[in-house]
Amino acid sequence: MVAIMQTRVTTYEETALLNRIRKLALFAMLLACAMSAQSQAWPSKPIRWIVGYSPGGGTDMIARVLAEQMSQTLGQPIVVENKPGANTMIAADFVAKAQPDGYTILIADNGTLVANGALYKKLSYDPVADFAPISMIGRFQFVVLVNPSTGIKDFAELKKQVAAAPTKFNYSSVGAGSPFHIGMELIKHEAGLTINHVPYRGMAPAVQAILAGEVQMMIADVSTAMPYIKAGKLVAIASATARRNPQLPDVPTLGELGFSSFGGWQALVVPAGTPEDVKAKLGVALKAAMATPVSRKLFEEKSIDPETSTPAELKAYQQTEIVRWHKFIKDRGISLE
Repeated sequence: MVAIMQTRVTTYEETALLNRIRKLALFAMLLACAMSAQSQAWPSKPIRWIVGYSPGGGTDMIARVLAEQMSQTLGQPIVVENKPGANTMIAADFVAKAQPDGYTILIADNGTLVANGALYKKLSYDPVADFAPISMIGRFQFVVLVNPSTGIKDFAELKKQVAAAPTKFNYSSVGAGSPFHIGMELIKHEAGLTINHVPYRGMAPAVQAILAGEVQMMIADVSTAMPYIKAGKLVAIASATARRNPQLPDVPTLGELGFSSFGGWQALVVPAGTPEDVKAKLGVALKAAMATPVSRKLFEEKSIDPETSTPAELKAYQQTEIVRWHKFIKDRGISLE
C-alpha cells in the first residue's frame, strides 16, 4: 500500500499576513535599535527645564542654579522656561504631552504631583501615569507666623485668643490650594480652630497683608519670613516641618505641640516613557549638581533641606502623600473648581 502524504497549501491571505507580521517585527526591531542609539547619544542638543512659576521665585532660582550645574555634567545647555499659572497645571500639562526623549524635564512640587489631583475635578494631566520620577530635590521649611500687634507669642496663646473670638482671626496665603493654604487648614482641623482664609496672588502680597494687619497670621517659608522675624515685624510660633529650624532654635515644631508636621517639597520628573538610560543620566547629573558649593549655598540661603532619592523611592513617597492629602482635601471640601 502506498501512503499518500498530503501537503497543506498556504493560501494567498496567509502569505500576506505572514509578510505583514515579518515587516512589523522588523520595524519594531529597527525602532528599538534607533531609540537605543538615540538614548546612548543623549544629550545631543539643549534640554528644556520647565518651571510652573514666574521668574525670580524660589523654585525658579533652584531650577536655574541646578540647570547650570547639570549642563556641565551633561555637556549640553539646559534652558529654563517659565510656564506659570493654574497651580502649576500649565507647566505639568506641557511636559506630560512632550516627547519622552529626555529633552523636556519638569521641576514638580507637592501641588503638581499630589494636591492638584484632589483640588481639580478634571485635571489635564495624570500626576502618576504621565510622569516618570527622577529624584527628590529638596524640602522647604515652613513656619507659622502672627502679627505682633495680636500679643500672641506662642501657640497656646493663639488657641486661647481664637477660641475667645472665633470670627476675628484671618490668615493669608499665596493662593487657594497652595501648601500654605492646605497646611493651615490642617492646623485648624487638628486644633479645632476657626480662622478665615484670605487668599492672595503670591507670597509678596500675602506677607504685606499680615504686616499691614489685614490678617493676623499666615504660613510662609523660612527664607521669606526670616528678615521680618529678625526685625520684630512678625512672630514665629511654630515650625511646620518635622525638626526645629537652626535659624529658629527656640521655636517648637508642630509635632512637639501635638500636631502633624508638613511642608513643601520638589522633585525632578520627565514624561512617562523616557528611556531608562536617559533617566539614569539625569539622576546622576542632578545629584552631582546638588553637591556643588554653589547649589549647597543656595539651599542654605533658602532654608531648603536638600534631598535626593531613587525613582522608586520618589514614586512610593508620592503615593503615600496622595493617600494622606487627597482624603483630607476632600473631607475639608477644598476645591479649585
